[in-house]
Amino acid sequence: MSASASTLIVYVVGLSSTEAAVFAAVSRILRLQNIQIKVSEKPDNSCQLIIIHVDSERGKAIFDKLKSQEIRQHVLLLGDKKPDLSEAKMAPSFLQKPLRVQELLECLENLNKKFNHQSNPSSTPKPSAATSQTSDKKPVPVTQTKVAESPTADSQNTFNSMELLSILLSARQEGAFYQITNKYHSNFWVNGAKQEVLSSHGAEELFKLIGDHHASGYIISSLSFENFKVLTENKISVKLNDALWYAALADKRGELVAELDENTPVKLTSWPNMTRLSFDPSHIRIAAVLSRQAETLNDLVSKNKLSRLDTVCFLNAAYSIHLLEKQDKTTTSVDVKVTDTKKSGLLHKIANHLNIKL
Repeated sequence: MSASASTLIVYVVGLSSTEAAVFAAVSRILRLQNIQIKVSEKPDNSCQLIIIHVDSERGKAIFDKLKSQEIRQHVLLLGDKKPDLSEAKMAPSFLQKPLRVQELLECLENLNKKFNHQSNPSSTPKPSAATSQTSDKKPVPVTQTKVAESPTADSQNTFNSMELLSILLSARQEGAFYQITNKYHSNFWVNGAKQEVLSSHGAEELFKLIGDHHASGYIISSLSFENFKVLTENKISVKLNDALWYAALADKRGELVAELDENTPVKLTSWPNMTRLSFDPSHIRIAAVLSRQAETLNDLVSKNKLSRLDTVCFLNAAYSIHLLEKQDKTTTSVDVKVTDTKKSGLLHKIANHLNIKL
């Protein structure tokens, strides 16, 4: 947190309801860092920052008016692409849509530091002659911020959707708090401590997002508990195990999780809840075999003429939700008792419909 409280006075133009919600969330996070955001009703001299959505009609009109003026306020532009600034007398910062909490948070943190330094020049080192000539003409380097250096800030890493399973497993093992972002999807959050995943949508929409193995460029942010609480307020929770199942089935790399290997026999300890979770016909065949006896990956594929990729995905999914056990290589046959006759009957009906012999 900041050593002393500070106030950032902001004038906001043309934000959508979603962007306004992001701005409100960032304001709450900054309040935890002793930085108060005060929204001004007009861009007068008391205002330090003007945030303009340049794609909105009102935002474009105000920006067109301001860009030919020399104003004391810093300007932050939001839009699909950076506007032409060749004739502008200002050097605004720019954030590309969709507006992300982490990006806006970093930007406002940087600007708050900049404004504090300007109001207290004696507390900061005097810039060199080389930098003093250009420092006021450049936009704030938001994307270069090393957030992890702050004890209350969050760290980021980029990964693709094929790595989502390992990220979720890591969150569960470490009890971590993650925000997962992708420009094509809405954010979702992982609470490893409570083993839940939170989003603005219901389970069905979340599982579609997790199952989109064509998506790329995910960003994972490791959050402090305080920031996680603010960002997940009023979000919908689903079980982390359910998310792990869908992430495992969407991981098409064909690699077993680190704890499994292709030469060690495995068996099911109980049937997956296929009345609730997504499954392929091959999954029922695999489950039927592994409910009767332990098998290695190679034997499971070759004896039953199964797709190796589908089998790997199923084994990873079952192991991730604690339904798969490794066996000694001398193990031959192990029965799994199904005590719920209703569930057993339903599974047989599904298998019969798909012409699968259990």
